[in-house]
Amino acid sequence: MVDTRGYICPTPVLMVQKALKDRPAMVEVLAEAGAAVENITRFAHSQGYQVSKTADGPDWKLTLTKYKTGGEPVGSPPAVFPVPRFEVRMSPAFLWPPRSGGRGTGVRQRGRPPGR
Repeated sequence: MVDTRGYICPTPVLMVQKALKDRPAMVEVLAEAGAAVENITRFAHSQGYQVSKTADGPDWKLTLTKYKTGGEPVGSPPAVFPVPRFEVRMSPAFLWPPRSGGRGTGVRQRGRPPGR
């Protein structure tokens, strides 16, 4: 059992990472409510473990169970959230005219007012 109570992030995640180094089938973790529980859950999912959470007073008991080999999870799979994809488009108006600061580009040159 890994007791991460009283530590601030990222220490609880590093403690769990050390416990998962030998790839055990199951690990129990005690954690305080808050960011540590969410961060440990995310890390465990990324390492191929299913997480079940149980409230233990003000603290949480997390049971990390390794997925079966071959891609079949032991229980229900973790929730997968879609990652938003962003596409950047630039119109030709942003690319022309070149903004070199020369005459006729509309960019003000140093020491010289525009149009004179």
